[in-house]
Amino acid sequence: MSGGTTSAARTWGSAGAYREIVPPERIVHDELFDEDWTGGETVVTTLFSEENGKTTVTMTARYSSSAARDQALGTGMTKGVEAELRQARRGLGLGVSPQNKKSAAES
Repeated sequence: MSGGTTSAARTWGSAGAYREIVPPERIVHDELFDEDWTGGETVVTTLFSEENGKTTVTMTARYSSSAARDQALGTGMTKGVEAELRQARRGLGLGVSPQNKKSAAES
């Protein structure tokens, strides 16, 4: 795992490890920020499902508390993830933007 740069050009770092990889269905990893503001480890599960030749990617992040989840959602991180997925689609030569589904946590 690695870090990134926020829109305010502040660099951050994170570390983590893969807990489970089940090709082509699921990847589970944990992550912890160098300057931890989430109150502990976050576990991210990424599921891949195929139907009619199209793959749906579902990512679920489990934070240490609902307060940590709410704080993470307040950072705008969902927009960053969406941008990363669009960039991955371009890199794979896929032209259609991913369908944006609102998470249960944002409802």
